[in-house]
Amino acid sequence: MPSGKKGTRKPAPKSGAALKYDAHASALEDAYGMLAELRRELSDTREDVDERDDLLEMFASCKDEQRAWLLLEDYFSKLKLSRKDFPGDEWWEDVAKAKGKKRLEALSVVFLRAGRQMPAELSKFANIDRFNQIKEAEAESAVYTELEHWMFPPAPNHLDAPRASIRAVATPQPEGADSSLNLLIVEFIIRR
Repeated sequence: MPSGKKGTRKPAPKSGAALKYDAHASALEDAYGMLAELRRELSDTREDVDERDDLLEMFASCKDEQRAWLLLEDYFSKLKLSRKDFPGDEWWEDVAKAKGKKRLEALSVVFLRAGRQMPAELSKFANIDRFNQIKEAEAESAVYTELEHWMFPPAPNHLDAPRASIRAVATPQPEGADSSLNLLIVEFIIRR
């Protein structure tokens, strides 16, 4: 007779399929948990959006380029971004040239070009059709530039100029007044 109480068995070890299902379920739980946490971090309060919207209005109407730059830096800090998140320096000239709503459209193009998520207050100024036109124009310009370099290759860019040179200069001189022979006098000119 078996010893022990009736009906008390050890749980059977789980099969491979059951372990795989548990791992899959826990991975999904972890992923959705992290996603929900990320969503909470990214969700902005109405006050934050209004504050950034006010900054954008001041940035759009600012006439002084240095003050506009400082306002943009402040806007980036509110978004927890910096200028390093937007590669290159040529975008600032385009943004600074524009005024008013056009300046905000240029700033939205900077966000689109960098692949950054568009903030809620700036998304109403994003013009996707204009962005696509700009991308097409840049692609066309790149093709023309490549074709131009192919047809007329630029001169090679040497890193260092030669530091020394040597030249050989040869001049013929008649050997004598009654002779038909000539001497070849060779001079070496060395420059350092």
